[in-house]
This record gives sequence, C-alpha cells and structure tokens, in this order.
Amino acid sequence: MLNRIKKILTRKKRAGAIRQEFDRVFSGLSQNPLDPALHKKLADLYGEKNQWVPAISEYRTAISLGDKSGTVFFSLARAYFALGCFSAAVSAARKALSLPGGTAPEGENSGEEAQRIIAAAEQQPDSFLLHHHEHNQYYRLRSIADHLEGLFKGREFSLLDVGGGLGFLSLFLPEADYVLAEPGVNRIDGAKLPFADEAFDVVVSCHVLEHIPPRERPQFLDALCAKSKRYVILLNPFAGKDSSFEERMNLIIEKTGYSWAQEHLECSLPTLEEVTRFAEDRNYKYKIVPNGNLSLTTAYVFLNYFAGLAGKREDLVEINRYFNEKLFDKLDSAEMPTAYLVELDKGAAHPPS
Repeated sequence: MLNRIKKILTRKKRAGAIRQEFDRVFSGLSQNPLDPALHKKLADLYGEKNQWVPAISEYRTAISLGDKSGTVFFSLARAYFALGCFSAAVSAARKALSLPGGTAPEGENSGEEAQRIIAAAEQQPDSFLLHHHEHNQYYRLRSIADHLEGLFKGREFSLLDVGGGLGFLSLFLPEADYVLAEPGVNRIDGAKLPFADEAFDVVVSCHVLEHIPPRERPQFLDALCAKSKRYVILLNPFAGKDSSFEERMNLIIEKTGYSWAQEHLECSLPTLEEVTRFAEDRNYKYKIVPNGNLSLTTAYVFLNYFAGLAGKREDLVEINRYFNEKLFDKLDSAEMPTAYLVELDKGAAHPPS
C-alpha cells in the first residue's frame, strides 16, 4: 500500500513538472516562435504525455526550422514507432544514421539505437493505419495530400499547415518538409505568421476560413499567399446550395454541443465568389474542386458522436476503414459537396495592365 501511494505521488509530481515545462516552452515560443530547439523540446513533452501526433508534427517542425541533428531524427523515429507507424520509424532512423555525430536522447550510442529501432520496426506491419481514422477528417486530409502529390509529382516540397490542429496532415505527407502553425499546439498563430515571405512551396489551410470573421478574410488570405512561393490550398465549406444550413447547424448544436457548428453560424460561411474575387483582384489563377458528400458528412457527425456515447469507438474504426478504403474515390458530389478544395496559384499571376 505504501509503495502504491509513493508511485501515485511520484506520478503527480512528474505531471506537475511537465505542466511547468509546457508553460516555460510555450512562453519561449511566444517570444521566439521559430526556435527549432523549443519546438523539439515541445515535441519531447508531448511524447512524455503519449500524445504522439503533435509530437511527430513538432519534431518535423523543428527539423524544417533547422534542427538537422541525429538526436531529433532519433526522437522522431521513436515517436513514429510508439504510434505504430513502423515504416516511417525506419525511414527516420535511417536518416539519423546518415547524419554525422549525435546521440540518442538518453545518451546511448546513436548508431546502436537507430539499428534497434530499425530491427524492431521492420519485423511488423504498421499498426496505426490512416484509413482507420475518423472518416470526415480522413477524407479532407487525404484529399489535400492527393492534390499536393499531383501538383508536385514526386518532387520535394515545403509545406506550412495553418490551423492544422494536432498536425494529422503530416502523417499523410511523410516526405514533405512540414511546419505546423497552430496556436493551441505550438503558439504559432495563423493571424501573425512569423515566417519570411515565400518561405514555403505551398501553404495549406483546411477548415479554417469559415472560422474567420468575414471582414478579416481578405487579410487572412493575403497572409497565407505572402508565405507561399506559389500555391495556397484551401479546403472548407462554402455557402451555396445548402438551403438548410442554419437548420443543420442548429441540429448539430442541439444534439452534440459541438462548438465548431456555433462558430459556423456566428461567422457565416464564406462564398466561392469571395475567394474567386480575391484571386482575380491579385491576378492569381485558381481551381475549384467539389469535395465530399454533404449527406454522408452530416450523418458521420452524428455517427461519431453517438458511437462515443455508446462506447462503440472500436466498432466505428471498422466502419471508418470501410468508407475510407473502399469508397474514398466514389464519394465526391458535384451537386451537394461538403466543401470545396480551392487551389490559388501565384506562379501563374501576371502583372495588371
């Protein structure tokens, strides 16, 4: 009994220390958001809490911001391994082996540690499978990933993910030079992006524009375009054919309490005309692609919520797998899409006459 109490007290003490360290790192990032050492430390802290997706996105952010050490690639490999992304763990460990010097986080020999990760990871298939992920989020992130792969056609590219939540998009694009901008995760605010102009090949913002007040949207879009060398990719719902929008949002709020639905009502959805006018005023070319099926997306909002209430999350994984794996390329509806993917192309701009 005494040993059990000691363990509990030790865990509480460690949890308190981690909270204090989070506060310290967040404070540092508020002052110096481009410090790769702080992003790596933040990733370490997420790892201590077994929050592997933000850990991975923050390790990759640290790498993209300039930390090319063996240590950060070992840490990334370990995070991938812990999540069950074994093939990505092998890739990160091999990258660490290619770098001179460096030590594993515990001070062990870097080469030996990398070889252990590779040996363990190569013996098993990935257990974290993206197509098991919640369907609505999977659909939009895979849509973006597929679009980017079509744009760059195997070439390396750098990507800024603005408002990307925990950074799930990074898992769909394991080879991209990835940076997350999410104030709740790493204190990088999409409204005050601290990067140099044209720092990235592409800037992505998924399901963010509809949460920006209408009068602030042109400024927000200008900020995204300023940081991109060429492409900006938006994916979000737009006002249009859905005449029951307010009724649908109110039903979601009533049955689930989801705050995002309330924000959709308060901010109002953007229109495609807003974005096309923005592009035309700046001489950008653009493409607009319908994305998803509004009926299925709405049904999935309720399915996800009530499966959680019923304790049926494990059953929902199999339903997700079926829709994501078997029906992904059959679900876009031009008549009633959930959203639109908009590609803004600065590279095709021409000076006004």
